[in-house]
Amino acid sequence: MKKKILILTMLSLFFGLLYQDNLFRIKLKSFSLSRGTHYFNNLLLWHYYVDHQQWSSAISLEKDIDTLDIDFWKQNSYPPLIKKRLNNLLCQTNKSVDDLIEIARLYSKLGQLDKSHNYLLMAQQTDPIRDDITQLLLQTNPF
Repeated sequence: MKKKILILTMLSLFFGLLYQDNLFRIKLKSFSLSRGTHYFNNLLLWHYYVDHQQWSSAISLEKDIDTLDIDFWKQNSYPPLIKKRLNNLLCQTNKSVDDLIEIARLYSKLGQLDKSHNYLLMAQQTDPIRDDITQLLLQTNPF
């Protein structure tokens, strides 16, 4: 009898700890009979993979998700698309201050904080009056 109680206690602790894992919870909820709940949890799972830079897993889920629901996130998070947008901006001859800020933001998303900071400095030199550039510089100061 004591062994059964001990085993049940151990199992409940194990599943309790496992349920605290966000990925496990999302995967568990995705096995729903409700089609809407299943879709929503697949979308949550896709966002989880994107947030944790697990793009191969996220891309494998895309066939089950409407592109309208993930297009914005993918455009702003998927490194190959970020690099493509960055190259388009870098190829422009006359860059506005907003273009320089966008380049800095894209470099920041790619983890290249020094380049991001340099483009923010260029934006500040171009338009020293804008307070938002100063705030961005203070937030991204690598030193």
